[in-house]
Amino acid sequence: MTPQAPSPRPPAPGWVWLAAEQRARGALAAWLSVVAGFVVLNVAAAAVVFDDVSDRDGLEDLDRPVLDAAIEARTPFWDSVVTVYSELGGPVVAIAATFLAVVGLSLLWRTWTPFLLMLLAGSGSLAMSMTSKGVVGRQRPDQVFAVTPVEPSFSFPSGHALNATIIAGVLAYLLVSRTRSGRVALVVVPLALAHTLLMGLSRVYLGAHWLTDVVVAWPMSFAWLALVLTGHQVLVHLRERRRGRPGAAATVTA
Repeated sequence: MTPQAPSPRPPAPGWVWLAAEQRARGALAAWLSVVAGFVVLNVAAAAVVFDDVSDRDGLEDLDRPVLDAAIEARTPFWDSVVTVYSELGGPVVAIAATFLAVVGLSLLWRTWTPFLLMLLAGSGSLAMSMTSKGVVGRQRPDQVFAVTPVEPSFSFPSGHALNATIIAGVLAYLLVSRTRSGRVALVVVPLALAHTLLMGLSRVYLGAHWLTDVVVAWPMSFAWLALVLTGHQVLVHLRERRRGRPGAAATVTA
């Protein structure tokens, strides 16, 4: 006698789906509240630095002492090392390397999400940098204090610090969300943060920027990065809801 196939499990009652949907909405609302608070905090921090630089007080008072300390700490060896590292964050090398990375990930994962996400985040970073430089119009440290030739653009904020934060943040997000691995997160997130910190400090060491140029770039980029990545998560959440049952948990995939 042929055994009968097991009968399909009966569908869950409607109230179960409704409860799951409410929990998902509550979790999303809570997460968006946290992100909103994070963005507001960083925007406020950037505004404080903007105000200090405009009024030439507060944090701006640290610019010259920090530059003097950097000059005292220089050696020929570290000048060469930091110069090479800083060049990796320059517009030519950073854009070319990032383009190859996101296109490679897009082809490997068969989705244009890495490319489009980096394009959006990078475009916002460029717009913030160019707009702020034009509005503030701050001059860079004099050439006599710099290790490398001073760039002709304005100093405030540091484009290297902005771009390094955005690029490292998006790449870390893509790798963590794709692998969904805690071990991967424990490696790439600290590396991204370390790169963000070191790239900014390298510009001060080389005399290419004042300290406040770098300090303001960090909260600006953190706020923009939070908006872009959270927007992507919301889109993924909505897509998962359309594909699955109500209340299905959002899965962040690249």
